[in-house]
Amino acid sequence: PGRSPKVTARWAKSHIGIEGNEAVDEEAKKAAQGGSSPWRHLPAFLHHNHPLPHSISSLKQNHNADLKAKWAERWQKSERHARIAVYEPRFPFTKF
Repeated sequence: PGRSPKVTARWAKSHIGIEGNEAVDEEAKKAAQGGSSPWRHLPAFLHHNHPLPHSISSLKQNHNADLKAKWAERWQKSERHARIAVYEPRFPFTKF
């Protein structure tokens, strides 16, 4: 309690010959090819069929996309859109 674990970091010029590295490389290759860890090796919260939590970034991105879609729908139905579209059909601009 109250003590931090001691961590040592060492620079390795090459991965070759580093103990355990070959096994890690092999597991990384399996994962890249769509493989997954045995069920018993997964963290407890993954033992159930609960969805993974969303990242804050993806939540913001989805929220902004929803806002933009709702705004575009409202804009298309507005009287102003009908009046402006006569002069500039590409409005609202997405780039300047």
